Amino acid sequence: MVLNRSDITDLVLVGVEGAVGRIHLNRPQALNSLNTDMCLAVCQALIDWETQDEVQTIVITGEGRGLCAGGDVVAVREHRIAGEPESFFKVEYGMIKLIASYAKPVVAIMHGIVMGGGLGISAHASHRVVTETTKTAMPEGRIGFWCDVGMTWPLATRSPGKTGFAFAMTGAIGSPAQTIGLHLADTLIPDNQIPTVIARLEAGEHPDTVLDEMGTVPDTTDVRAAQAWIDPCFDAPDPATILERLRARPEQEAQDAADAMAEYSPLSMHVILCALQLAAGAPSLAAVLDADLAIATHFAQADSDFDEGVRAQLVDKDKNPRWMHTDLASVPPDLVSGFFANTY
Repeated sequence: MVLNRSDITDLVLVGVEGAVGRIHLNRPQALNSLNTDMCLAVCQALIDWETQDEVQTIVITGEGRGLCAGGDVVAVREHRIAGEPESFFKVEYGMIKLIASYAKPVVAIMHGIVMGGGLGISAHASHRVVTETTKTAMPEGRIGFWCDVGMTWPLATRSPGKTGFAFAMTGAIGSPAQTIGLHLADTLIPDNQIPTVIARLEAGEHPDTVLDEMGTVPDTTDVRAAQAWIDPCFDAPDPATILERLRARPEQEAQDAADAMAEYSPLSMHVILCALQLAAGAPSLAAVLDADLAIATHFAQADSDFDEGVRAQLVDKDKNPRWMHTDLASVPPDLVSGFFANTY
């Protein structure tokens, strides 16, 4: 089918073929990183198709090496430094709410790199498809941010034990099987069969039928096996204790997790853990996204490691961030609680 640029931006292509409304992220040079206009374009397409009876299923795909590598945090940082109003997070989280509550099936094809906001636009869909190339992660601690886009909700309430906590706090790369094992996706379909999946959906078949027949669920026992070291370490009240417990474990995976935590922003580690703990008792994804907006606003307006993390990783790329705090133990509790002042 021929996809056309949306009315808002050529970075999102849309079109209707048969029973399917297609949303195709088209910013491959930036791994389809989302900006405000892209999120608005997705929302516009979903709203337009909501009342069109011929559109029975929505399919979300991405151009190039992955569905989406996250939000355009470099642009967010530039707005913040310039003192300009930033609406990105409000629009992005609104888009996620729309996807999660959509009245029609939404099939997200999570091929290649799917990280940060890429999980936000896919993991909350009704039907989540990974391929053999899928690599998922929430690496926000590396840029001085935290696990947003509503991801604390499934990671705290659906992932086995504390595996979701480990995923969020270490930036670990999830394989296709691990992504399904964490309950962030439903089924695996090889990349070369995705066109057939879409063609069957366009012909009017229901996603349940198509994905049940064509998809497989790979062995996910390694996720549950990892609970042997993850659960006793991440079931702790604070990040410093988690790190201490990881260092005491004999498994190499535990040491790798500890190394990652030691590199990330100490403040971010505290905010991520607190957000996960609160999300575990939240009433809904919508409530978590409302809290995310308050936390994101605090990151954008108050002192944090966000500017420095983005500078070190994505702007200057020296990979040598100068965090506000030297270690996890030196982060003041009052500073952390300030991020959650207007949540829940």
